[in-house]
Amino acid sequence: MNKRYQNALSCFLGLALAASTASAHRLWLLPSSHVLSGTDHWVTVDAAVSNDLFFPNHVALAPESIQIIEPDGEFGTIENAMKGHIRGTFDFHVSKEGTYRVLNQREGYFARWTEGGEGKRMRGDLAELKEAGVFAKEGVAVMKSLSRLETAVTVNNPTVDVFASTGEGIEFVPVTHPNDLFANETVTFGFLLNGEPAEGLEVEVVRGDDRYRDEPGLQTLVTDAEGQIEISFDEPGRYWLDTSSSQDAGTLEGAPLSLRYGLTMTFEVLPE
Repeated sequence: MNKRYQNALSCFLGLALAASTASAHRLWLLPSSHVLSGTDHWVTVDAAVSNDLFFPNHVALAPESIQIIEPDGEFGTIENAMKGHIRGTFDFHVSKEGTYRVLNQREGYFARWTEGGEGKRMRGDLAELKEAGVFAKEGVAVMKSLSRLETAVTVNNPTVDVFASTGEGIEFVPVTHPNDLFANETVTFGFLLNGEPAEGLEVEVVRGDDRYRDEPGLQTLVTDAEGQIEISFDEPGRYWLDTSSSQDAGTLEGAPLSLRYGLTMTFEVLPE
């Protein structure tokens, strides 16, 4: 499955950066159902970047940038895709038991330098930066980004195969399955950073419909030595989770290199 993920990488670095904090424009995927019974259903997914969760009011995400990973690892088919100004939407058919993963994975490079007294910058893949001669620019600094935006849909019983680690970036570990969440129950979420437990990761969680609250109710937690957090939810609803990590990584083609990894998820909490 790792190779298939690699082949499907898309480059939307600007959107990845937009989701760096809970107060910025936030990326989200919102399925019409998170849990279904039976094996012949359709799920509609909205995909957008917005100020309010989950109200499209800023930029649409392109449906073609999104993958459906079926419970057996096969890729599902996106149908009836549409991208408007502020919301993307599509359907997919669920006919297999287990957990589907809806994934938007983004990877790219961002370079910044000063030329003739003017600040310059360029986004793209490594080949594009090399072709543009970016690494020959005086004072250039480069950042590599790998971010994931995802949600899960389960038919009948939850499964975990779709969460298998690729060993790259921040990845979710379903210690508690994201489709098995109930209000006022303590659950455990795990995170990996490049395949290892992500200790010290700051994780933000907030319930949707925040436009109707004076106090957003943001929870900020830090992962322990096993890369895990424990969290409970006071109210049922749809929630948004975001975390990221940045680090220096030596040099690339002689330029200082930093790495930025991100993970954003949406999930549903049912009444107790």
